[in-house]
Amino acid sequence: MRYWLHILCVLLTVVMVLGIASFAQSTTETESPIVTESQTVNENTAATKKAPACPDGEEKCGDACTDLLSDPSNCGECSKKCPDKTVCVNGACIMGCPDGRKDCDGRCSDLASDPNNCGACKNICPEDMLCYKGNCISSCPEGTVQCSRTCIDLKALKTDSKNCGACGKACSNGQECVDGACKQICPNGMVDCSGKCVDIFADDQNCGACGNSCPRGTTCIGSACVPVCDGGLNDCGGACVDLQSDRQNCGSCGNVCPDGQDCFNGQCTGVDWIGAV
Repeated sequence: MRYWLHILCVLLTVVMVLGIASFAQSTTETESPIVTESQTVNENTAATKKAPACPDGEEKCGDACTDLLSDPSNCGECSKKCPDKTVCVNGACIMGCPDGRKDCDGRCSDLASDPNNCGACKNICPEDMLCYKGNCISSCPEGTVQCSRTCIDLKALKTDSKNCGACGKACSNGQECVDGACKQICPNGMVDCSGKCVDIFADDQNCGACGNSCPRGTTCIGSACVPVCDGGLNDCGGACVDLQSDRQNCGSCGNVCPDGQDCFNGQCTGVDWIGAV
């Protein structure tokens, strides 16, 4: 009897030891994911932080922000480098700088407003200062507005292609700033109509002015909608007439035959003579 009691005690001891070990392992596994989840949240938060955006008028090329309108290494688009002895102006590589600008290491700089070349090439204004009229200043004077790191005259916003109508609103290549709006640069004799260069003297959809569409049966000639005359007829004051027989337009528009005469072969002649023929 004692023998079996001893065996029973041994078995109970083994069961208790196994139970305690299992509970300890379960507790460890439950606590571990809490630490891992916290670390994951912190890592995800750091990964979602976005890099600061580029200032107005600049674009991201690689890891740096640059002005595609003036950067000789990214002229007009990223990685488009200007050839030697050329400069980048309005996104195009050209020979020499326009009037009022100075070639500073391949950039045509306005020494009056460029904070990196203020008053002279490589004269850099401190980061907390602006460049205005070739001087580094702390704030813009009255009658001007701060645009990036320079001051723009309020009236200049009507003509400044980099700040057209508002600070940082740059016109695209091939456009100019007119009255605070970007307009297409059109060849002589053509007009910008909604971003398209048209000949208002011959365009049926923009005849004489943008948006003035000629009615059906007419066409644009000399900036006026005139009838399309067929069969040898001519337009005279908006009407199609036969200059060979029209008494009011005999031979030419507005040539009226006298009373008692008719129009024959473009000439005013007596009625009796016409009957004889």
